[in-house]
Formats: sequence, structure tokens, C-alpha cells
Amino acid sequence: MYQRAGQYLSRLCVSFSFRNSFKMACSSGSADAGGISTEPVYFSDTYLFSYDEAVVMKVEERNAESGDTSTVVVTDKTIMHPQGGGQPSDQGVISTKAADGTDVVFQVVQVSKAKGSAEIQHVGNFVNGSSELMPVGQQ
Repeated sequence: MYQRAGQYLSRLCVSFSFRNSFKMACSSGSADAGGISTEPVYFSDTYLFSYDEAVVMKVEERNAESGDTSTVVVTDKTIMHPQGGGQPSDQGVISTKAADGTDVVFQVVQVSKAKGSAEIQHVGNFVNGSSELMPVGQQ
């Protein structure tokens, strides 16, 4: 499933994890036609290694025809710092459960901020599950 602008999201579970730490819980949020804004939680606590209150706002597969098989996941909040100022981005895992109970694990290899917006993009690939199973808007 994919998030469309203006669609409201229901309660779902998402977990951020990196540096061998893992946690999971539930939250809620919404997107509007004006675009997605990701709250940079890392500004308030730079040493936070897991976070249990994020909502998947968008899952977008890149253009496989050009040879890029990665996927972009955007959440309403993130603890993963994007690349910038000569520093590499954080890497880690976003995990959740699909509606059918399947554990969905997304390996984040790069984090970047979309140009001209407050959207922070987590780029990577699914280790378990797929973009169709990432529960955008599902309980």
C-alpha cells in the first residue's frame, strides 16, 4: 500500500532501531495535501538509539528501470540523522507488523532530507516483508 496526499492514517506500530537496540510500540498521525513533515527527534536527544512512536507516512519504491532497487520510507518522526555537513547519515532498522501478522523489517542504509521540504527519507531495502506489507494507514 502507498500513502496518498490527503489520506488520513490510522493507528499503527513502527519501530526505529540502530546500533543493536530494538523497541516497538504504537502511535498515530496524518498527512495532508501540503506534504509530509518529519519531526527530527534527534535534535532533542542525539543519544537516543531506539524510538517507539513513529507513524509510516509514505512507502515509495525507486525506479527499478534505472537500476535503483531501493525503497524510500518516510515517517512522521525520526531518530535517524540525515547526511549533511560532512557527516554520514545514520543507518539502522525500521520494523513493524503487517496486518496479517508478518514481521516487516526495513534496513535503512541512508537517511536524507528532501530538498525544499521537511520530509526526512529513509532509504534502504526490505530484509523481511515488502513495501506491500508496510502498513501505511493500517491498524
